[in-house]
Amino acid sequence: MVGDKDGNIYNIGYHQNLVMRWGNELTTQMKEDQGTAGTNSDNPTQAIETQICVSKMKAAVETIPSCLTTCSGSTDDASIDTQSCFIDGKCYAANESTNAFGKSCYICDPAVSQREWTEGPTVGATGTDGNCVINGACVPAGMEYFYQRRAWNSPRVISECRHCNPVAM
Repeated sequence: MVGDKDGNIYNIGYHQNLVMRWGNELTTQMKEDQGTAGTNSDNPTQAIETQICVSKMKAAVETIPSCLTTCSGSTDDASIDTQSCFIDGKCYAANESTNAFGKSCYICDPAVSQREWTEGPTVGATGTDGNCVINGACVPAGMEYFYQRRAWNSPRVISECRHCNPVAM
């Protein structure tokens, strides 16, 4: 990443994806070979060749986040509305979950912590809505924990001994 004198940030890198996911439902679709290249049936969002990607994040006018009741200097010392959380520089309402980050079993619980995610009511619950937290990851009931290296096309490594079974917790 690099910045310019106006405060804009440029993210520069290479990738092999045809779909760039920016968060929530915001995506950018890319085409190779004027859109004539066939798709990979195993991974339809995989590019044939490595692509350079440059994205500009425009500088915004600084505003005080809506959940902060007082803020002088740094958000680290700010007061947070009693029905909100301020986590990773963003406001969340009480009971809002981390679905957008793939960790649906964590929620904003201002009574426990206003600055960190808290395990929600699905952790340890039995049935199809139940989850376990294994190594910081939300694992649905009945599923095995897995990890995956952060390299392109790395296989999922399924744990032989870590399985979410809320009844056994």
